[in-house]
Amino acid sequence: MNVEDIIQEYVVRELIYDTSDVTLAVDDNLLGPGLLDSLKILQLVHFVEQRFAIQIPQTDVVPTKFGSISAIVDYLKRMGCL
Repeated sequence: MNVEDIIQEYVVRELIYDTSDVTLAVDDNLLGPGLLDSLKILQLVHFVEQRFAIQIPQTDVVPTKFGSISAIVDYLKRMGCL
């Protein structure tokens, strides 16, 4: 399973309660209406920290770095985690 799949699976299974109508692509906006609110973003950040053994500064929790699955993967690459 690649990194995109790991994050995508977590988001769909753990953060989106009604998955009956959800198809989530890696470039979809996670902050859009009906997807992730601020609490769920914090849960996602915690998951990423735990799964990839990284400490994410609060200043890095911004839409450009956590607005989509692909943005998160790019962030992890820049941080040297992948």
